[in-house]
Amino acid sequence: MTTRASSSHGRLSVCMSSRDYPHINVDKCSEVRTDISNGQDIIRFVESELNPLFREEDEFKKEIIRKASGVFLWVVLVVNRLVDEKDKGQDKKTLQAVLKSLPIDLHDLFARCFENMDDPCATRTLMLWVLFAERSLAPAELECALNFSNEASHDSFPLRQGSVDDCGSYEQLRKRIKHLSKGLVEFQNVSIGTWDKFTFKVIAQPRVQLIHESARDFLLQYNGLRMIDNTLGTSPIPRSHDFLARACMRYLTMKEFQWFRENSHFDCERLISQRVIIKNELNNLRETYPLCEYAVQFMFKHASKAEKGGIFPVHLNHSFGGNQGQVFLTFMHINDIMNHISFDEIQGRETALMHVVAEHGILSCLVDLLNEGVPVNLNGGSFSNVLIAASWTGHPKMVQILLDRGADTNALNKLYGSALQAAAAQGHMDVIHILLKCGADINASGRNHGDALQAAAARGHRDIVKMLLDCGADVSASSGGGHNGNALTAAASEGHMDMVQTLLDRGADVSASSGGGHNGNALTAAASEGHMDVVQMLLDRGANVNALGAGGLDENALQAATSSGRTNIVQMLLDYGADINAEGGLCGSALQGAAYHGYSEIVRILLDRGPDITVQGGYYGTALEQAASEGYQDVVKMLEDHITKVNAESRVGLRRVGGVDGR
Repeated sequence: MTTRASSSHGRLSVCMSSRDYPHINVDKCSEVRTDISNGQDIIRFVESELNPLFREEDEFKKEIIRKASGVFLWVVLVVNRLVDEKDKGQDKKTLQAVLKSLPIDLHDLFARCFENMDDPCATRTLMLWVLFAERSLAPAELECALNFSNEASHDSFPLRQGSVDDCGSYEQLRKRIKHLSKGLVEFQNVSIGTWDKFTFKVIAQPRVQLIHESARDFLLQYNGLRMIDNTLGTSPIPRSHDFLARACMRYLTMKEFQWFRENSHFDCERLISQRVIIKNELNNLRETYPLCEYAVQFMFKHASKAEKGGIFPVHLNHSFGGNQGQVFLTFMHINDIMNHISFDEIQGRETALMHVVAEHGILSCLVDLLNEGVPVNLNGGSFSNVLIAASWTGHPKMVQILLDRGADTNALNKLYGSALQAAAAQGHMDVIHILLKCGADINASGRNHGDALQAAAARGHRDIVKMLLDCGADVSASSGGGHNGNALTAAASEGHMDMVQTLLDRGADVSASSGGGHNGNALTAAASEGHMDVVQMLLDRGANVNALGAGGLDENALQAATSSGRTNIVQMLLDYGADINAEGGLCGSALQGAAYHGYSEIVRILLDRGPDITVQGGYYGTALEQAASEGYQDVVKMLEDHITKVNAESRVGLRRVGGVDGR
């Protein structure tokens, strides 16, 4: 902390790192040396770990502390090494020699740890999983990974002797990984977030991890990985991903999984009323075959990373048994069970291997399948066809090969539209160039994205919007589909100020209706989503403040803003002349919408402007009836007080009129 902050006794939150690099110079600061502060922690650690074995060896402990120079991790590794040697029956003299031989430099100590490995194959397997797994593994998953990662002749699971969930088995596994990793790997309880349909849960579970990031640096940046396995050569990272992909595949080829699929209660064509049965089935699968879920989720991701590094996963097609072989059908069956439970989604029976490798960009496998005669326009998968899958995920080489092989450039799917719309939504400029060059219809519309221009505008891809406009995209096109209906509404809905500016400068109609889109027009969309700067720009450019869209909820901007609780925008629209009593949408007038949602501040603003409080439009009655039905007592009281005030003023007015008439 700075000198001034220190002298003022202010409260300061500090984020500390155990790294001493890169060094950051800050003037007029007091220096905190955490390595010096480590001294007492190191003493306590040495005492607690060595006392059971070295009760009388005070000089021995002092030598460890002296050589540590404040580096706690060095002490952990040295103590682990000495405990291992003591367990082997080594005497005091030998232990002193071991301590004397251990280097002071941390990376040198890492290297010394792996000079003499009792089981090099198991150590390599452990370190590759810890370093390159897409997520940290649970104990049961790691046990399976260690047992099935290397080539084996069996095609079935061996009988399991207990579970790592048992305390004894877990402790045995913990000791094993500590021995194999020379103390660099441990289990730590971490918070794990999981989705169960729409419910997100966080629970603490043990996961395997490195004890410190400096160990990762040693393994990846200082040739530590090749010290463990010299067969990795000059491409250790892609070869490691290939190793994990093969391990996942080897696990899934066990014949028990085919039996599971053939006897499953899950039918992807009949999902209604199956949720409880399917969830029980998935839980049983996870318990019986712990690595199964990881293998299904991440096998193709590992294969893709291997190919990007020049290691081609040629084993996939053969291992899966072809485009729709038995192993692949089992893979998809388990994948659909997991996705149905977590996201209420499936890929279905039409999905083939080619759809999945296209989605993950595994070009070598796709070319092999095409050469084997698999149709290039084969329907199926999450994206309905292979070209849309490759376009959405952004694989230009694959897109070009598919087009060269006769893929339908303008085919539509049920969700993403055409390949061009998919690429535009995801911002893949190089894929868009290829598709347009090969005849993609730049103004084709349909499905959720509307057209390519609308898709790019909604996602904020300004360069792609400019490129599409330069190539002839219709800036005023109302697609009659998509969530927003036109590009300007899409950009306004997402608050992309620069995109709105670009589209207006290129001739977009500022008040154009969105047609069949969810939002009526650009102003309504921006008001609903709370993008005040966009609302201001649209009004300054002449947007009709009272315009109703032909689609969506049939609301104007004021109704959209009040129903969404956008207080500042409500004030702005009223200042620009918005009709306070205009009716439309589900709630009716702006006052009814604010009352229905309980926005008391907006109700107050509207009441100050003198709205018609008796309006009956919408589906839920007057403003008072809507507030009462939803239980917003503060709004109810506000409306009742206003009605009382209005009625009182009316009676006063009538008496005055009566008095004049009486004269």
